[in-house]
Amino acid sequence: MKTIEIEGIRLTEDMIYRIKCMQEENGTGFEEYIHDLDKTVSFIATELIDPSVDYEKKALHVIMGLCQLKEVLAEFSVKKNECMPP
Repeated sequence: MKTIEIEGIRLTEDMIYRIKCMQEENGTGFEEYIHDLDKTVSFIATELIDPSVDYEKKALHVIMGLCQLKEVLAEFSVKKNECMPP
């Protein structure tokens, strides 16, 4: 599939694939990313003040969620993302 242009907006194959995934209701949609951001904000607001026993495990989980969100957002760059094949 080629890049599609609609009213000056260029949609690459990777972008179209990601939009389809986000519109599905199997946990990969927008709601999951919003939930991850909420967990991140809550973690920063609470755990940094009074770290719990499993702080490191929670921190790694939060970082993983942010990395996944970064990868998704990177797919919306005009440049083709080499790391995430459709």
